[in-house]
Amino acid sequence: MEQVFLLYRAEKLKYRHSLSGKLWILFPCLTLLMAYGLAANYGMVDSYNWWYIGILPGFLTLYCCMSQEKEKKIRNQAVLLTAEDLKKAWDAKTLNAVKYVAAANVLLVSCSFLLGNIVMPLLQQEQVIYVSAGQNVLAALVMILASLWQIPLCLWMDRKIGMFPTLAVNMALNTSGCLTAVTGLWMLNPWGILPRIMCPVIGILPNGLTAHPGNTGYIPGITDPASLFIGSFICLALFVILWAATRVWYDRKGAEAL
Repeated sequence: MEQVFLLYRAEKLKYRHSLSGKLWILFPCLTLLMAYGLAANYGMVDSYNWWYIGILPGFLTLYCCMSQEKEKKIRNQAVLLTAEDLKKAWDAKTLNAVKYVAAANVLLVSCSFLLGNIVMPLLQQEQVIYVSAGQNVLAALVMILASLWQIPLCLWMDRKIGMFPTLAVNMALNTSGCLTAVTGLWMLNPWGILPRIMCPVIGILPNGLTAHPGNTGYIPGITDPASLFIGSFICLALFVILWAATRVWYDRKGAEAL
């Protein structure tokens, strides 16, 4: 555990002043700027919807890829020379990405709540739909938990196929998730779980409409809280499985594959 902590600190310092270390601030701010700037009265709804539908997956994928660029340029020599156990080095990479994904979600949720509930009303821009403090907290937890499994997957994909193919593949799969999220097959597509379980959290469909009968994309039971627990469990299980599998791969040949 001590070695993991030391390697984690090394990872943190490595990207402290790099662009990848600032993505967790840039992407939420970009989302808020677009949501409240382009659709003031719908800013609160759109900031959440645009975030978990496309911007969060894009941020997560890009960070995972960019965080490894320095090591890839020197063919992993730093890791191979300093890490006694390569599994622990992979753990440090994963935990560092988890930290940034969690921080980005907390930043987005906190700022959206302040803008939607305090700043915009002061500017005479009442929100069409308000998200309560409790919903904000739950939304942050759900978005963090339901996206963690993509971290070890993207770290592994970047090692196997490179940055741009990883971005293209993961974003395409996240797009497919928006389609299956409003069907009975949502549990079979991991990329469709987050858009689905956000429906009972904030009452918004993946297409941005309210989750009310008659709206496009609405199906009976889409706001059932049971899906929240089922989806979260599946995502956490996937995270544990993918983390365990990729750390074994990295220990055996991943760090020497460049």
